[in-house]
Amino acid sequence: MKKGLIAFALVFVSHFTYGQFSFGVSPGLSLNGAYFGYQIKENFVPFVSFQFLRGNIALESTGREFDWDLMQMVDYSYTANSSAGIYLPSVGLKYFFKNHNKLKAYGSLAITKPILSVSQEIDGDEDEALKEYVDGISLWGGEIGFGIEYFFDENFSLGGEFGIRYLNLSIEETYKSTVYNPNTGLDESANFEDSFSYSLNPSYTKISLNYYF
Repeated sequence: MKKGLIAFALVFVSHFTYGQFSFGVSPGLSLNGAYFGYQIKENFVPFVSFQFLRGNIALESTGREFDWDLMQMVDYSYTANSSAGIYLPSVGLKYFFKNHNKLKAYGSLAITKPILSVSQEIDGDEDEALKEYVDGISLWGGEIGFGIEYFFDENFSLGGEFGIRYLNLSIEETYKSTVYNPNTGLDESANFEDSFSYSLNPSYTKISLNYYF
């Protein structure tokens, strides 16, 4: 039993003996991202990455209007605050399959679980219907790519990558409503469920700055 544990420990240690950490950023005009990985035996780099996009809108309106209940002109004020954000954490693997001088070709595969955050307040009251609708949205995606890195030295490289992304969006909504039954002449309560699915497969290109340490 001890010999088996020792052998397993030696294999585990040797597997990571030549490993090193890696960090990279992908600048551009679209979503920018960064990743952090661990290179194993010069060929494999499992990594995690993160991107996000967030925005806010604030509206405030004041003026005068005619109040039909009071039958007179009154001052009014209206405020609305909306915010939306999407967070894109990913896990993936990069594999270097060809080395030539300072060039290394690789393939990469990643899975992403987008997290959507949307909120809206009107005159200080949160829109609960919108919140419930967003909670019913499911998002996930992935990408597969091919790229080449040019190593200026052992620790720093500049890379270019081309690939295909996949994004799937599905929405499920359940609610209760009434349906008129002409046989009875009455409105009857019923449960309803709506589902919607959408997928998108865009290609992408990116340039990355990578540091191995």
